[in-house]
Amino acid sequence: MTTFELPDGRTVNVIPGPASTPRAEPEGGDPERRAAWALAALDTLGDLTGIDPDVELPELIAELICDLAHLADAHDLDPGELIEDGVARYTASALALGAGR
Repeated sequence: MTTFELPDGRTVNVIPGPASTPRAEPEGGDPERRAAWALAALDTLGDLTGIDPDVELPELIAELICDLAHLADAHDLDPGELIEDGVARYTASALALGAGR
């Protein structure tokens, strides 16, 4: 279990998911499964921030991207490079499946 302190001083205990969760392949894969993984992350972030993913999904997605960029910074990683890599992975996956924007 990991404990996080929120900006308002509250603490949240997070129990990590199973270590046996299969890693998504960089290209292809099941987009519905990947979307479900993302929604699970958004549901948790929504619980922590009070942003309802059913009402403010675009705002919550942007908030998660922002928070991930801060996490990258905290670990001396380049957020821009990681975002570019993520977009490239999405693009390759969407092209492989004939989907995407």
